[in-house]
Amino acid sequence: MYPNRAVGLTPGAQRTVACCRQMAAQLRDTDAWAGHLVLALLRDESLASTCLIQLGITQQWLITGALGPQVAESAVRPSDPAANEHGPDDVCSAGPNPTDALNDPAGFTEILDRASSIARRSDAEGGVTSGHLLLAVAEVSRFVQECFAKLSVTAVTIRESLNPVPPEEWTAVTLDEELRLTHDSDSPPRNETATADTRSVAWRIIDANLNRTREGLRVLEDFARFAANNDRITGELKSLRHDLVTTAHLLTGTTSDAVTASHESLHHRDTIGDVGTELSTPNERHRASLVDVVIANCRRVQESLRSLEEFGKLLSAEFAAGCKQLRYRAYTVEKLLGEVVLAAGQNANPLISRRAGIGHLRPLEGEQGTIGLLPRVSRVFRNGNASRLVRLQAAHVYVLISESMCRLPWKLVVEQALQGGADVLQLREKTLNDRELLRRARWMRDACLNANALFIVNDRAEIAVASEADGVHLGQEELAAADARRILLPGQLLGVSTHNPDQVQQAFAEGADMIGVGPVFPSPTKSFDEFPGLQFVQSVAAATSQPWFAIGGISFDNLAAVISAGASRIAVASCVAGSEDPAGTVGELKWLLQEKTTEPL
Repeated sequence: MYPNRAVGLTPGAQRTVACCRQMAAQLRDTDAWAGHLVLALLRDESLASTCLIQLGITQQWLITGALGPQVAESAVRPSDPAANEHGPDDVCSAGPNPTDALNDPAGFTEILDRASSIARRSDAEGGVTSGHLLLAVAEVSRFVQECFAKLSVTAVTIRESLNPVPPEEWTAVTLDEELRLTHDSDSPPRNETATADTRSVAWRIIDANLNRTREGLRVLEDFARFAANNDRITGELKSLRHDLVTTAHLLTGTTSDAVTASHESLHHRDTIGDVGTELSTPNERHRASLVDVVIANCRRVQESLRSLEEFGKLLSAEFAAGCKQLRYRAYTVEKLLGEVVLAAGQNANPLISRRAGIGHLRPLEGEQGTIGLLPRVSRVFRNGNASRLVRLQAAHVYVLISESMCRLPWKLVVEQALQGGADVLQLREKTLNDRELLRRARWMRDACLNANALFIVNDRAEIAVASEADGVHLGQEELAAADARRILLPGQLLGVSTHNPDQVQQAFAEGADMIGVGPVFPSPTKSFDEFPGLQFVQSVAAATSQPWFAIGGISFDNLAAVISAGASRIAVASCVAGSEDPAGTVGELKWLLQEKTTEPL
């Protein structure tokens, strides 16, 4: 993870941003702001202006209307004394005015956010430079990308122009001896193409798991269509089946060669020689309820996709990557099915059984009979908060988002965390002004809503209300739970951090819907003199069936210990935010939690 160092604007970048704001002040169109930023970069004598001119992006090019008529008008105006009596230099000489940022359109703020992210991940210590601004506008603004493409200019060519490779770094080296591409017979070659036997085994495994995945998806689709009467889930499952077929074609190098893919698959099939056809367990031969059918087939689909992903790497990296994305989508479908199952239980529909529900649900205290609805769930249905509490019960991976901890741009981390199957996202920013915090909260709320994930705001109950978040999470130093309830809207969730058993009891007594349990291990998020650790996790696991999340320094290195202590839900920050692949990280966490906490059917 990159250090949390300052990424303010350098003086040159300050002039450029001030110039852009002055020229575009009366405009609200994001494309026009992006175009004016390019114009402002050209006017300031900097590495960025030199780069633009070398690539053919000149002020004369802008005057032709290449970035729109509004930018063309601004490009002409400084040369006209009647239009600007101060001249072009004065336009870009103004210092930064913090209040100006409050009037920036969201798209321009996104460009500045991206520039800060680029600066934070670079070797430069001075802050955001004009070069970072240029890269940011080329990466974020689709309008600028399309206009630059007419000159064959991309973010890649800009980066290469800003950071040229010295000739000595790429000059060919003269070899004194013949280059040998063979390997020592005593050590196997690395990255060598799989042997024919290996490929044959891989094809056989892939054939079996393609069949398992298709069968499982068909069973789930039938449930969604005929039992749940849910067109949304039915459509998604049908789409998954079709996309699985398309992904399978990648095994032959093309998405259209269905005949070759099918032939290869059938060629390696050996049902008679399959030693597993005679093996079975009692659970395979019996299903107690419809929900058992759904759970078993969710597991079948996810496990088969994992196997396809791993063995597919022997044949096609594209196929393996496609299976990985399908597995993430399968996690989301499981969550949707879980909501349908619990909602059906309100009407005494025989979908609820005593077994663990979809999304690894655990029964609450007071479960009645094999089809009875849990009393707490029944109450929340009447109180109008069913959907949020149902999703909270099904949640297992909770991700905290702080921009300073993000290796990638924070919005990209959010999107990838949701893509990987994060159940809950929390916006945790301690230093932003209220307007910026609310802007980010509303953006994250929409992103989570589209992914059917819960969105929580850290500490600020009033921001949670204004942004229509799913709830707020409080620390021990913030508002008391009872006071926060007076601010929150009916139905919004309330979470509380706890560090000892007394705080756990008090949190639930004051109406908390969930608690954070920890810190389990040291983490960069907060400083503690003592850590309750795994012993605290064990005590909470034994004492409560309410939703709780183990939190604090949890990573792949210690996850097994956390699960062994009794946790089935975890909250993580740097583990995901500091990853180069947030989606893959979240997916792996969910996979490991599922493997360790769910009894096989």
